[in-house]
Amino acid sequence: MNNRKILPLSVILSFALSSSAAFASAFQSFEQNASDLGDAYSGIAATADDASTEFSNPAGLTRIKHPEVAVSTVLVDASSDFTATGATSQGNNILNTAASVKDEPLGLNPLPAFHYATPITDRLFFGFGLTVPFGLSTDYDKDNAARYFATRSKLMTLNIGPSLAWKIIEPLSIGAGFDVQYLKANLDQQVDVGGLLDPLTPGTSRNMDATIKNTADDWGVGYHLGLLYQITQKTRMGFLFRSPVHYRLEGKSKVTYYNTSSGDEDTLEAQGLRNSNIDANMSLPAYAVLSLVHDFNREWAAMSSVSYTRWSRFQDLTLRFHSNAPPVTIKENFHNTLRYALGANYRLNDRWLFRFGTAYDNSPTNNHWRTVRLPDADRIWWSLGLQYKPMKQLAVDVGYSYIYIKNGNIYQSEPNSTTLSGYYDNNYANLFGLQLNWTFI
Repeated sequence: MNNRKILPLSVILSFALSSSAAFASAFQSFEQNASDLGDAYSGIAATADDASTEFSNPAGLTRIKHPEVAVSTVLVDASSDFTATGATSQGNNILNTAASVKDEPLGLNPLPAFHYATPITDRLFFGFGLTVPFGLSTDYDKDNAARYFATRSKLMTLNIGPSLAWKIIEPLSIGAGFDVQYLKANLDQQVDVGGLLDPLTPGTSRNMDATIKNTADDWGVGYHLGLLYQITQKTRMGFLFRSPVHYRLEGKSKVTYYNTSSGDEDTLEAQGLRNSNIDANMSLPAYAVLSLVHDFNREWAAMSSVSYTRWSRFQDLTLRFHSNAPPVTIKENFHNTLRYALGANYRLNDRWLFRFGTAYDNSPTNNHWRTVRLPDADRIWWSLGLQYKPMKQLAVDVGYSYIYIKNGNIYQSEPNSTTLSGYYDNNYANLFGLQLNWTFI
């Protein structure tokens, strides 16, 4: 077996499992290639210009004339300033005792992808991809005022997706495939063990925390469908549907105590605050994309997309502990979202293509339900990119997007009189993309 052929796939696989930050609404990712980053993914279900169409619309595989590989990564550099304006634990004000009321929970994350496409016959086509369709990464200091709601949150996915496409008649193609998807979640936070112990031992006061690290994972299965229709010689329409994926997450909850006596730890463990197995049910949403591409002439083309994501299925996440600890429910109360995108391409010659685009990305949350684990808000994209073909077999795409993210307020509370209020401002992201396309001619 040729190890040189296996190496790129193994690199993509390990790279994908280290990636976590998506940058469409909530923790969805449209960044499954870098070629469409330059026009804000404004025609993703209809462009079908390279092997990445196997993910964005499998019916577009019928436009691939020769075997082709596309490898890409989009680097997400996100920034957001969090400021706490109020915080209590067990009913006690902790805002003045917290070491920090400000934090920057976002950071730098890559989103890699691998795509392969090939014709089998004149009418039948095959595609395969490794992608990261959903991801989340936020991180607060362990002494921040938000620590009793979240410190580190990380959600990673890896999608393995084969597809087939069939050209029914010359203007109409359909495609379908299934998705085998891995999900891993890390949900960490601090616990005010001093506040838990004080009522049990009147006359004493303890100022101490414990760290809880919750880790769980699972595999799920879904499917995807696509349609591509050439309306006229210059206009085509594409449609993509991707199904929800359901998980039964299982893993571990690990508790680490600091500066507590063995007697205190025995007391806390008797209440369920100890290492244990955990499980949770989680579903990633279905979504659909409708795109239109129109070629005005050889130089200019315009594209647009409307995307719908059924986030209303994601209302909460309940962690169940296999101990006597009560379950913990993280309320999200998401609503369904729409994303609108417009773009244009200008082809200078056979070697150079320039891309431009903008998009409005609706958030599934709002000021009433925003959480520190997912401080999302509406976004506006401004994008540009280019493609260079140094030879017939090779195309290099680069793209850039600046994303403006609206400011947002937050108020969270727990039944044990633990609360947090604050706001997020100076929110934005820079996305840098690079893609290599190789055609086997």
